[in-house]
Amino acid sequence: MTKTSSLAWAFEALIQSHLLARRQRESGSRLSKQAIVRVRYDYERNGQRHLRDHFFINQLPASAALATIRQLEPASDHQIVVVGGQAELMLDYMAAGCSFRAPAHMLMFRNLDHLPPSDLILPKLAIRRAARRSDGLLLSKVDDQDLIGAQDITDATLDYYLALHEGQPVAMARQAWLTKDTIWVSHVYTQPPWRRQGIATALTTRLLTDAADWGARWSLLLATEMSVRLYQRLGYQTIAPVRHFVMH
Repeated sequence: MTKTSSLAWAFEALIQSHLLARRQRESGSRLSKQAIVRVRYDYERNGQRHLRDHFFINQLPASAALATIRQLEPASDHQIVVVGGQAELMLDYMAAGCSFRAPAHMLMFRNLDHLPPSDLILPKLAIRRAARRSDGLLLSKVDDQDLIGAQDITDATLDYYLALHEGQPVAMARQAWLTKDTIWVSHVYTQPPWRRQGIATALTTRLLTDAADWGARWSLLLATEMSVRLYQRLGYQTIAPVRHFVMH
């Protein structure tokens, strides 16, 4: 099996991408047990510290997976991330007493050896890589629900990109370096009034071109159902569905 078709490779990349989040970087721990990977971290709410668990599972039936998760004494705030498998696997987890925690996503990848040139022309829009330190406020203005902290913008493993109209940010994207030849694309967000104009495509194309110039050969991402076609047009291929459950 080649690297690009290896679900195990993509499964590990998914876990690494999760560990990039600020809370996980600050307090996260990783534990593997019987083919299940638990990422645990704590966070503050109403002046108190709480635990949160994410359990990553690669094509494992519900009976085996849930038995191991119970042994690990999951936090009440938890999420079970099941990668791969047919629709029967989803029904297996539901029959075992799990319910959906979030909509399904698609784990996708792209080889960066041959990137086609972009022919998109977006008048009055400037697309550029965000500057370290000085562009944190601009990035946070794109999506008020996803504030970019100083640690994020100055992290050498993260590269942010901005689309600006008359100096005001209207869209953003991020790439994270998982290894010297593999990047993870996330935080692709366009403000509602600017959608359906090709901005996300232009941002992602610029990001991938830069990454390839800097030595990356592979890109992975987790796409929502609505964005799958966008990434397919950009040359991404689906590796496996990713479903999110909570155990009752």
